[in-house]
Amino acid sequence: MHNLNIMEYAFPVMLVLIVTEILFSWLMKRPYYRANAVIADVSTGIIFAMVGVANLALALLAYAWIETNFSLKTLGIQLFTAANPFYLTESAPGFGIRAWPLLSWIVAILAVDLVYYWFHRLAHEIALFWASHVTHHSTEEIYLTVAFRGNATQRFFEYPFFFILALLGLPWVMFLLAHRLLKIYQFAVHTRFFGKLGILEEFMVTPSLHRLHHDTVPEHLDVNHGGIFIIWDRLFGTYAIEKTEPLYGLTHPVRSFNPLWTTFHEYVNIFRNASQARTWKDRLWTVFGPPGWKAEHLRTPADEIVIPAYTSKYDPQIPVALKAYAIVQATLVVLMGLITWKVALLPHVPVVLTGLLFTYVVFGLTSVNGVLERKRWSIPTEFLRSAFVVITVLVVQYGHMLPTQPGMAAISVFLVTVSLLSMLLFITRLGDYRARLADA
Repeated sequence: MHNLNIMEYAFPVMLVLIVTEILFSWLMKRPYYRANAVIADVSTGIIFAMVGVANLALALLAYAWIETNFSLKTLGIQLFTAANPFYLTESAPGFGIRAWPLLSWIVAILAVDLVYYWFHRLAHEIALFWASHVTHHSTEEIYLTVAFRGNATQRFFEYPFFFILALLGLPWVMFLLAHRLLKIYQFAVHTRFFGKLGILEEFMVTPSLHRLHHDTVPEHLDVNHGGIFIIWDRLFGTYAIEKTEPLYGLTHPVRSFNPLWTTFHEYVNIFRNASQARTWKDRLWTVFGPPGWKAEHLRTPADEIVIPAYTSKYDPQIPVALKAYAIVQATLVVLMGLITWKVALLPHVPVVLTGLLFTYVVFGLTSVNGVLERKRWSIPTEFLRSAFVVITVLVVQYGHMLPTQPGMAAISVFLVTVSLLSMLLFITRLGDYRARLADA
């Protein structure tokens, strides 16, 4: 299995687990899942994944360069081997174990998790890093799709932390696989369907321990940062246990599903506060000090942390027909996002095509979330989005930007047809929708 493709194998399993959790939620009469919140989760996740293609490529190039030119291996010190720790035998149990490769992989996973712990902890303690991580905490729910809720800028700050492992000579392929395993494990702990897990609570990150990490109560804001193992939190004093159901989200809720705003709102806050600060010391502390820090003259009562952080969840109501419309459209845009992710991985694909698809997906997700929030601007953006699909399909199809593939024409016809029907449906429900528009 190629390490770059491990997420492709994991993704179908994740989808099955999400569907299973939704069914259990429904059968057990626990309405955890809300369509608008799930769409918001997946929207930021798709943008995260698309940006991540370029981000990962650059990070791996830098990592491999450091490993090749500056690691302990250049001094003749080989601490790790990427060899397969298992081999087949003719006698029972049918396989053998190579001690050094096995130890290398165990240490690699522990090392990646330790580095992640420190990045994750600092992402809660330094304002600039927090701006790249806050999106993940901006939801007021906790279930499996929350694991997809990421900030497209986070990896720009996260990956350089792992360059220390390149200096130690950890092969890039071991780093990548261990990092992927960490992210897959993190997906599994975003759930409310498991309580305490016995002895595992002592050394593993469990759903219970990670739920507390998403709490809005001040004493729980900076706890349980581990990715796979909770031992780092125990060792460095950030361990806490769940005693009551947390109130999930931010101490100052963002109250938005807009993927662009949830991605960049904290950067906007930092820039605004830094630009209004009177001294360079205050400007630097606004960026590199604790999250939410402001110069004294900028502080207001609204900056104080209130308990509880909110008394009702952000859940704008729209007509059922339009909610169904938004779900269908979001699904189609997300599928286009996955196609964009795949296209970006192909060799010799025109940059113009990748940029066109990326622009459509970001614009489309922003527009559909605008429908879910009853935003006035979502009416023209939905018409533009539907027209954008038709134009993009025509440009790709007749501009020969992709190699001819079986079924490409059928897919093109399907996308154009759905877009035109969407426009028609939106027009027929416009009266209903206008009557319930928000002022924004």
